[in-house]
Amino acid sequence: MTESSAAGARSAEVAAALVWSPLPGSEAAGGSAEEPASAVAGLGTLAAMIRSPGSAYASVSGSLLAAALVVGCSREVPFDLGDNPRDAVVIDRSPVLEHLGEAYEGGGSRTIGELLEDPDPLFTSPPDPRALLDRQAMEQAALEPIEDGENLRVLTFNLGLLDRWYPFTTASVPEVDLRREHVPPLLLAEGWDVLCFQEVFETIDVERIRVAAEDRGYRIYAGTSKNHEGHGLVIAVREALIDENADEFTHEQIYEQQYNAETFPGPGVERGFIDWSFVHAPTGRRVRIIDTHTSSFAARWRVRAFQARELGLYVRSRRAEEIIVLGGDFNAAPYYPEDVFGVDSGEPVGEWFANTIMYPVLLHYAGGWLIDTMAATGIADDIDGLLDLPDYDAAAWDREPYGDRSLCDGEKTTLSWDWCNTLGFDNYGGASEYAARIDYVFVRDLGDDVRVLDAGLYYTEPELLGEVEVELSDHYAVGTTLRLRNAR
Repeated sequence: MTESSAAGARSAEVAAALVWSPLPGSEAAGGSAEEPASAVAGLGTLAAMIRSPGSAYASVSGSLLAAALVVGCSREVPFDLGDNPRDAVVIDRSPVLEHLGEAYEGGGSRTIGELLEDPDPLFTSPPDPRALLDRQAMEQAALEPIEDGENLRVLTFNLGLLDRWYPFTTASVPEVDLRREHVPPLLLAEGWDVLCFQEVFETIDVERIRVAAEDRGYRIYAGTSKNHEGHGLVIAVREALIDENADEFTHEQIYEQQYNAETFPGPGVERGFIDWSFVHAPTGRRVRIIDTHTSSFAARWRVRAFQARELGLYVRSRRAEEIIVLGGDFNAAPYYPEDVFGVDSGEPVGEWFANTIMYPVLLHYAGGWLIDTMAATGIADDIDGLLDLPDYDAAAWDREPYGDRSLCDGEKTTLSWDWCNTLGFDNYGGASEYAARIDYVFVRDLGDDVRVLDAGLYYTEPELLGEVEVELSDHYAVGTTLRLRNAR
């Protein structure tokens, strides 16, 4: 899929009730598949009312609805699975994948492509990524500091601005109206250089972010009017950091594999990623920011693993001189202690071991060059953080976080999805799934031009929004400070 230029005249998209403001571009050098733009398109003014849930959804009959779901299903496996050389890598011969082979009944002698072809893999123990996480910290610690460089502060945050009606129910995160008014301006005033947002689905919310961004010296990219309300992704970059004399590129991609019920009859969600490539003016380095949100829930582990494969291959295909910063909500942790954990509608929730596949699959298909910034700084305490939780008791955990609210009094350091967060607890109850580290900032640096100075969770406590004290989202943000070597 080629990159789309931001070139063209201002146009109105009546079906989506949006006006987008693309700006003139120029031709790419060297015959690249990318199409450059001198500036990145953001959302313009709101042309009309955003689409509202209509009676057409409610009038769909049961048989028609079932037919729509069958017809609308995406392919079970990627069209090219088995064709890419990285599919043929033997699991126990890869330092990124080998811990899967140690736990997988099929054994490490199988290829990663064969594992992904298996719709029901059996794991005899929890895949243990400790060596993989520790190695990233050791490799980063062994690097010489960059003296002649500039810092870049990056934040990824699922804002949880979800409030949609669909047949027979709604999907909504608590306090959404209060948070959509106050949270984006707050975050854009906090000194971050790059912000990757997820779950900003509605046009009016993107418009709010655009206005707040322009007032504070940022530009935004939110994909296209055709697809934005499906993926809900927004990137904001401090305008002074963008070299206005260099080409910029934007790109939007909807993943091949989807859990189609999220689109219809669900809340109109289509998972994907957006990215924005520009020259970082202070250092002269070309930087590509990628923002993504992959499918949720443990049972969707295979869809999510294929999305990670697609994204990893995209990262691997980008030009070697680009520094890539990838932020997003990946809905999967590197580790879970038990394969069956939690209760949903009275039924036990399983496939947590398979859910860990996403993390090494992303790193593997990206070429093994992605750095998990929290792992690189040695604070990715995924394993001990979960093992230290009290024994699971569904009734107690539904009554208060972890059955003991006092456990929420300590510092929150690793788990970006945590039942101490009242928005998540009030919405889902604390017994439905694992707390976990599911939000990440990754970096690809092929030229030894980046150092990870720090990383961690941000906005973990309630803040005063208007007259109400509340968390900013049902997730916590992940932030990092990178140091880029000067190229000038």
